[in-house]
Amino acid sequence: METLCTVGRKFLPGQKPLLTNAPLKMYVNDFVIGDHSNVAILNGKKMCFINHNIINVLSTQDEAFCNYSYDFMQNIIRKSTQISEVGERERVVFFNMIRQRIDMYKHNEIKTLSKQTPYY
Repeated sequence: METLCTVGRKFLPGQKPLLTNAPLKMYVNDFVIGDHSNVAILNGKKMCFINHNIINVLSTQDEAFCNYSYDFMQNIIRKSTQISEVGERERVVFFNMIRQRIDMYKHNEIKTLSKQTPYY
């Protein structure tokens, strides 16, 4: 993911990124935690996908709901820090934090990979 963010393009591991590959924009925001909803725009029509019960996905093309979800996501993006292509310093800090948490987890220093520390 770090390499994808640096290049700003999607590509498979082991392959070289090409300018024709799909663009990738990744943002960091501590405001929205655990929201895995998506809005897709296909041929000018919005469609929302919402994670339900971990492995299920609900989808809708309801215009009012999709417009609300799209506007909400655009607002969150405006308040976020882009770490793909630009924001090298923020990108390095973000991925170093992830590596540090994984290392702590591997050494049983923490019990979860999430940023929130559970109270046991």
